[in-house]
Amino acid sequence: MNFYRAFGLVFRSDIPLGSLAANRIAAQQPDVDIRCGTPARPDPGVAVDDMRVEINADSLRLSVPECGWFDVTGGARIIYEARAGIPAEHMPPYLLGTALGALLHQRALLPLHCNAIVHDGRAYLFCGDSGAGKSTLAAVFEARG
Repeated sequence: MNFYRAFGLVFRSDIPLGSLAANRIAAQQPDVDIRCGTPARPDPGVAVDDMRVEINADSLRLSVPECGWFDVTGGARIIYEARAGIPAEHMPPYLLGTALGALLHQRALLPLHCNAIVHDGRAYLFCGDSGAGKSTLAAVFEARG
């Protein structure tokens, strides 16, 4: 098992979550369990782009054609299953993207993809897509004091 701390939570995962490697910790009681299993499938009639999705008050069921199935429940559990021929190392981007975003939403947390600076006791956040220049902008502010 792999244990990580992120977003103020302890995650236990049965596969390594590469981008969380810096947050790896010793085994602890997890807040979130991520494991391979047989997730509930979404209703086949609901489509978002090429994916199938079903969202309820405390669950998200997701089918990704090029990857597999995900069931995110109660802000505490992500069960995934890879499609035939898909290696386990293809799962983390979806586990840490859509599935984790849904789990944090279920916990009433708002994840933001941003960088931040503090100036005069106030925090300023720069949000945007990957490659938009958030880190570069923060580095320029830091270099200028």
